[in-house]
Amino acid sequence: LDCLKECNVILVASKTTNTHMIATSLAMALPQDSNTTILSLQNGLENVKVLKAAMSNHPHVLVLNVVVSFPAEWQPHSARFLVARRGGKLFVEQPSVSSQTIHKIHARRVQQLSQLWTRAHLKTKLLSFTFLSLVQHVKFLINLVNPINALGGTSIPKLLADRGYRRICAEALREATPLLVRRWDSDGGKTYFGRMILQFVGGWILPTAMTFLPQALFELLEHKRGAGKNQDTVELVYKSSMLQDLERQRVQTEVDDLSGVIVRLGELYGTPTPIHKSLCRLVRNAEQNQNGSPMLSSAELCRQLGIK
Repeated sequence: LDCLKECNVILVASKTTNTHMIATSLAMALPQDSNTTILSLQNGLENVKVLKAAMSNHPHVLVLNVVVSFPAEWQPHSARFLVARRGGKLFVEQPSVSSQTIHKIHARRVQQLSQLWTRAHLKTKLLSFTFLSLVQHVKFLINLVNPINALGGTSIPKLLADRGYRRICAEALREATPLLVRRWDSDGGKTYFGRMILQFVGGWILPTAMTFLPQALFELLEHKRGAGKNQDTVELVYKSSMLQDLERQRVQTEVDDLSGVIVRLGELYGTPTPIHKSLCRLVRNAEQNQNGSPMLSSAELCRQLGIK
């Protein structure tokens, strides 16, 4: 950890299951007068809050959020992650504008880092806190397909080409969206515009698309899954990170930071969340079994989730 003391910029790109450990380690490693800029490139909604809490005794450290909108897949033969660059972006939180020297330092670093990412052919867009939070919440809604994908054991395009899986996705979104909107409302500084976008995307657009768009459209998507080839011309399969975790027999996935968030919100607001509770239970069972994905068919998964 001593090497971190001299770092001006730290990127946190771990699984959400490691965020508390990393936050504690950073708090111990960085001197109290550090002015390090920390950026979180993680799934979920709570990582920045955890990192900021750990940095409470480091007044000049700034923690910012980055939303990654492109997939990455582990390639065991080359022992590295490959990413699909077509259409994806890095959405970076822009530091608040201030005349204070420390704020200017953080802003300059973020600008320089964005330029470096752009040179590496990773499209980057700077957004205000409010707009980035909206992007993050929309991505969270989309990521709710991850537990379903992990239990089905197939690629995302193949999953969406199956009517039964699409129905599960739609029901999971309908259960989650009202709770996520209430969370948005309770979080200070969030806008009514953002609330309406969340309701529209999670409560109508995505479930309606899953339910009513023609089957042929999803089959076309499955056939075109190779369109996002990476720089090494290796075709991505498009599996969720949670499915990749099960396939690599990792002990803990991010299910508690996706469906688990919906379950906890349901408990907070007194709203039943049977679908997401069952998704958490099934994924945890798969974690414990250490045998990859259970590869449940859409019909079997519907039965397990109580969707008739």
